[in-house]
Amino acid sequence: MRAHVRAGRMAQVLQVHNQMRRLGCEPDVITYNFLIEAHCSKGQKNLDAALKIVNSMALKGKECSPDANSFNHIFKHVLNLEDVKSAYKLYEKMRRLVCQPNTVTNILMKLLARTSLWIWF
Repeated sequence: MRAHVRAGRMAQVLQVHNQMRRLGCEPDVITYNFLIEAHCSKGQKNLDAALKIVNSMALKGKECSPDANSFNHIFKHVLNLEDVKSAYKLYEKMRRLVCQPNTVTNILMKLLARTSLWIWF
């Protein structure tokens, strides 16, 4: 799946995911993170689909809760779009889910602040 994500082959990413499910292999956090990354890649830019995946992960409970990497893929996407409002909402969602930011999250937030895009609503 990783190779398809890196190559930007969304159809194959979804095909692998569907095949896994048909074979009874439930996706884990890593699999979901690949799906999120694929939806946020240059050729896709599907923020809604990525957020739906995060929401479905949160509903599954602790065994498959979104982690910092789940959010970082989306943060990178919204920062590239200079979508401050979405970045703020995403950060708040991360806090509500008690998801601890990692070093990458902190770098992305500092980047947002340094580029003078951060606006408190």
